[in-house]
Amino acid sequence: MPQVYSVGHRSLWVSAMAYLLMTLGLVGLSAAACAWWLGNLAALPLSLWAVLAVPAGFALLRRLEWGRWLGCATLLSLLPAMLLGLWLVRVQVLNVWVALICLALGAGKLGLLNHLYSRPVQQEFA
Repeated sequence: MPQVYSVGHRSLWVSAMAYLLMTLGLVGLSAAACAWWLGNLAALPLSLWAVLAVPAGFALLRRLEWGRWLGCATLLSLLPAMLLGLWLVRVQVLNVWVALICLALGAGKLGLLNHLYSRPVQQEFA
């Protein structure tokens, strides 16, 4: 079976994931700055996550292998954070809707991670 190598090509999903990670990192940094200014202790883990998300996005754009691993790790680290957020939000009426939204976002993230480990994407980073 012939293999097709696309030299100099980056798939649309990898580009979208890279821009998503960079955007989430910048939003996380601004939220961490606001939380730090208000004296909240959640600013430190949020800023550490954001500092890891931005370089992961840039490395994905440059098709670096460590960027693919770091991007997967940052997306996987969001799943426990969403569960922790569900535990912290104790509003009874909105709790079901927030849980459904978090489950949908988690399924989307797992779909992105599955795509990052597919064979054509792995060949892009080789």
